[in-house]
Amino acid sequence: LVVAASISADAIGRAEAVIRAAGDPLRIERLGIDVTGSDEARAASFDAARDALVDQLDSGKVVAFLTIGDPNMFSVFPRIASAVRGQRPEVPIEMIPGVTAFQELAAASGTVVGDDHQSIRIVNVSRDPADVADLVDDTLGRPSETLVLYRGGRAVPTIGARVVDAGRGETAVIGEQLGLPDQRCVPLAAGTDHPASYLACMIAPAERLRTGATEESEESQ
Repeated sequence: LVVAASISADAIGRAEAVIRAAGDPLRIERLGIDVTGSDEARAASFDAARDALVDQLDSGKVVAFLTIGDPNMFSVFPRIASAVRGQRPEVPIEMIPGVTAFQELAAASGTVVGDDHQSIRIVNVSRDPADVADLVDDTLGRPSETLVLYRGGRAVPTIGARVVDAGRGETAVIGEQLGLPDQRCVPLAAGTDHPASYLACMIAPAERLRTGATEESEESQ
């Protein structure tokens, strides 16, 4: 049995959309996960998904859960897996690592995310951009730290302006619909005048550090 999270039974989730775009004829069962309601509604949707999976496992089926990116990064999978394990601790659970949105964006745009002298900070916007403003500013204030923005669609105009003010506007990139036929990867300057889609990703690379040879040459002059 192949399952994927969706906001409702009649809505195609992103993981299912990626599979469909690849032309795979898999039949996919949808698990409704509430993403816009109250915490109680969200918890109830996870409980329902758990119960549905437990029923399938009890019938002897092997269940494969589709998710975009990596299952251990900004995914509903860990919570669902934990819930299932709480009901059926004997059920083996295996995870296959995946390619994340920022890795896809970096490859598609030729963007270097970091080297051995740099660090990376991944910021998940999700809801209110104001909640992550301090994290964004702190990262942009560190020349050797790359900013990766997740689920930042509606925050693109405001955070994009911060990136430009920090002097990273020429190297930053934005990606939408990554992994789908209408994938869009553009320089930050081409996408800051309007909000992007919910799952949009942004990379604002750290400043490129000078090599030791260059530094020594400059010091000797």
